[in-house]
Amino acid sequence: MRPIYASVSALLGMTCALSAIAAEPFNYDYLGITYDYQRIGVDGFSEELEGHRVTAIYSEELKQGLIYQAFGTTEFTDDELMSSGDSYFYERDSIDLGVSLGTHIPFTAKADAVGTVKLGYAFYDVYSRLKVDGDATTTVVDESGSEPFADISAGIRWFLDDYNSIDIQPLLGVIVTEDTNDAYFRGRVSTRLVGTMEAYLDMTTYLDSDYRAFGTGIFLYY
Repeated sequence: MRPIYASVSALLGMTCALSAIAAEPFNYDYLGITYDYQRIGVDGFSEELEGHRVTAIYSEELKQGLIYQAFGTTEFTDDELMSSGDSYFYERDSIDLGVSLGTHIPFTAKADAVGTVKLGYAFYDVYSRLKVDGDATTTVVDESGSEPFADISAGIRWFLDDYNSIDIQPLLGVIVTEDTNDAYFRGRVSTRLVGTMEAYLDMTTYLDSDYRAFGTGIFLYY
């Protein structure tokens, strides 16, 4: 994990340095709740597992352009796939707790460069059972544990009119754990519903595996 933390430390330093030049009026002080519907592919099966993730967020702009967030996420999957006599059952319950630092840097009147570094810890229980009818074997995995993770992303937030209008935000990122590196793309559209509330829709897809998530959320500004 040392190379991961070294990279994260370098990015955090860049985030703090770049935030000093940011100067735009958008409000990043909010409380938020989000939901993601997940579709998870499994090798050998045409259907996909269904998963769910709910996240609570506290966000505060520490100074112009430097955003701190604390978050808690609960994730749960309980699904079974069938294919030509084979079956795969998967159950996962997890809780993620973490913090992040982000920055937004205006580079046109209607667009910001954005970047975020999240650090957290995941606590999980996983049970899976794979039955292969052809060779009459059953493989069972039953484990509980915890692991650190980092989520690093960067992209552009483009406002169609002004900072209170609809905005579009494409992002590229990577989620790093002790055993995996999952690169992803996320596209998001958000809008102000009223003066102190924002809502969004987004889609996330992993670049190297069959995983997609369709999300929505509401932010209440304070």
